[in-house]
Amino acid sequence: MMKNAQNQLQGYVRGFIGDNAGSDAGCNDTSSSILFNQDPVLLLENVDNNMSYSLDLKWVLCPVANPGLGAGTASTTLNVIWQ
Repeated sequence: MMKNAQNQLQGYVRGFIGDNAGSDAGCNDTSSSILFNQDPVLLLENVDNNMSYSLDLKWVLCPVANPGLGAGTASTTLNVIWQ
């Protein structure tokens, strides 16, 4: 959530990951949505040693109907775990 200094809601940060992240990015849930609710997203790929792997990641700010005015702040953490 993004809030202003008066703790008024201004919008939501949404994430989209994977092959369709660019075309899916927006303010609706899709199969590539990252939900900021502590549920892990598993993106299993086999990668050989010393090889690189990339995955599209897009961030979108979605406003609410009656946002609080002024500068706002939000933060999120993305943990990448290799197994």
